[in-house]
Amino acid sequence: MAEVPQLVKSHYQFAWDSLGDIKEGRGDLGEDMPVLVYRLMQYTMLDVLSREFGAERANQFFRDAGYIAGVEFSKNSLNLNVDFNSFLANLQQSLQELKIGILRVESYQETDGKIVMTVGQDLDCSGLPVTNENVCNYDEGFISGILESYTGKPYEVTEIDCWANGDRVCRFEGVIKSRKKKSQFKSINPNSVANLLFSYLRDVFYRQNYARLDFSKVPSDFEQLARGLEYFVYCVSEVRSFAKAIAKGDLHSSIPAADNELAAPLKALHATLKHLTWQTQQVANGDYSQHVDYLGDFADGFNTMIKQLDERYKALNEEIERSTQKTLQLAESNDLFEIVTKENSQWMVVVDKANGEWLFNNYPVTNILLVEEFLPQLTDWLNSRLKIPETENDISKVNHELELSYGGFTQFF
Repeated sequence: MAEVPQLVKSHYQFAWDSLGDIKEGRGDLGEDMPVLVYRLMQYTMLDVLSREFGAERANQFFRDAGYIAGVEFSKNSLNLNVDFNSFLANLQQSLQELKIGILRVESYQETDGKIVMTVGQDLDCSGLPVTNENVCNYDEGFISGILESYTGKPYEVTEIDCWANGDRVCRFEGVIKSRKKKSQFKSINPNSVANLLFSYLRDVFYRQNYARLDFSKVPSDFEQLARGLEYFVYCVSEVRSFAKAIAKGDLHSSIPAADNELAAPLKALHATLKHLTWQTQQVANGDYSQHVDYLGDFADGFNTMIKQLDERYKALNEEIERSTQKTLQLAESNDLFEIVTKENSQWMVVVDKANGEWLFNNYPVTNILLVEEFLPQLTDWLNSRLKIPETENDISKVNHELELSYGGFTQFF
């Protein structure tokens, strides 16, 4: 059996050799892994630390871890014995080869050591949802550890632009401090009630999913205050959910409890919108008597719309009534015209001026057309001789002799 090497140090105390021989251990899978896996570990860890210690302390944990990584990375992967430009070129190449990100230096001031740099396609955050916050705390520590390792001077690095804050690259500003900055959380008293409650409120506003109040850390004298704060946060959360539902047009969501006074204005708006929805449905069904007088400027616009719809509806009905009357009158006139012309011995044919279509012919013409062969002859004759003049009454009297032939016989009309 192969001899298992003894651990020199605990995994709780980091050293570069603690990373082990990755090539040997992952001979088939290799040294690379998807960014998804890295972020899964990173952000679940941040979740746990935030719930346990609060967001501020969790972020500082990540900065401190990043600082240690930056120092060890510099000593083991970078050449620290070259000029500054060569060092930056080496750093850029290493970060890109390891697929950590694409480093660009925007400015560097030799007098005070201030440096501004960007990291594109950042391993930590590029592609994250926009949450309006800077999240690259690990990168801050990592860059500060690298700069300090090369210059020998303590650096404080701050992220000023971040993908998660709506920017397309992460931008960092580094400045030299007079002495190495200590971890912020070391100066915070974990038993401070004010800090505990403040951290809780901050998480409620900016990281709702992580907001937890650990009552085991609240002194008994402040427990009533903490309970009251927790209930206040519950009411705020209930109002927030209710407001989101209304904003999306969902009027069937759960209504906050009666004792939640913070929700009273929204509950009034909810009732108003439900009634307005009913009124809108009535208008859609043709009830233009609906009137809104409880929504200010919106009510004026809504009432004007209903008035205009009512006016147009009445005008349309009046037009329909007029058209109906005209149709009835036309039908009566047509009946009368047929009665008058039916027994007239002279031929009478009414033709559409636009397309030559026969609209009416009296009985003598109908009698002639009983002979089917006469129809095309009569049609051709009318088309060749009938010329409708552009006059007011559009009537043409045609006096011509008509010759119709059938079966060897010829008739003149």
